[in-house]
Amino acid sequence: MIKIIKKNKVYIYFVLFFAIIMISYKYLPGDDIKYRNEIIKMGFLKYIYKEYTTWSGRLGMMLVHAFLIRYDISIWKILNLVMLFLFIKSFSL
Repeated sequence: MIKIIKKNKVYIYFVLFFAIIMISYKYLPGDDIKYRNEIIKMGFLKYIYKEYTTWSGRLGMMLVHAFLIRYDISIWKILNLVMLFLFIKSFSL
């Protein structure tokens, strides 16, 4: 475990820097509350079908959004940090 941390030290520092920024950032929900209420009212599958057929064909992102919007924003922030780490790490491969 320590070997992995030492090997990825630069990437971990970079992600920690952005973690501090993300944690201190005041999230303004915008229209997320509207989408959350629609998902609760319509149900997950009906909402996905409606969005796919009337708005966008980006099914993968809609599935993630529809699934995570029901939970706390902290989960979204953690996933952003994981994806940031993987994105930056991919440059070193």
